[in-house]
Amino acid sequence: MNRLSSGWTLVLRLFVPVFYVVFMGALTLATLSQGADLSPVFGTWIYRLAMPGLVLAGILTLRFTVWKLLRLDASPDHFYITNYFRTYRYSLDSIESIRPFGLFFLKFIKIKLKEKGSLGKELYILVERELWDQYADAHPQVKALMQSPG
Repeated sequence: MNRLSSGWTLVLRLFVPVFYVVFMGALTLATLSQGADLSPVFGTWIYRLAMPGLVLAGILTLRFTVWKLLRLDASPDHFYITNYFRTYRYSLDSIESIRPFGLFFLKFIKIKLKEKGSLGKELYILVERELWDQYADAHPQVKALMQSPG
């Protein structure tokens, strides 16, 4: 079995959201509970509305972006996809298409399943560019599923 996901998947999927929620949540609670004693800015109604709104907006942004990232391991006949809590095995026959795309210097693939699976119908993977290219070149059935980016 080959690891195809980038090591950054774990950082983006678990560390960044936990760090954001803990740090921003603690900062918000501390400044809202003791704010007026520390600074007049922390006691204003604008701050009292904006800070929880900022925390909530950040949590929603993380939920709909990096929380969608999954880890991908592959064998010649199956993809093993995990959300770091459970691992699911998908045969290459159950995949409708694979679409690579880039965002800045990162390379992602979007795997679209023929039917909705346990992790959904569309799966997003941050791949290690060299590992993915080697795997795709070595497996023509995967190459056949790939669509051109764009």
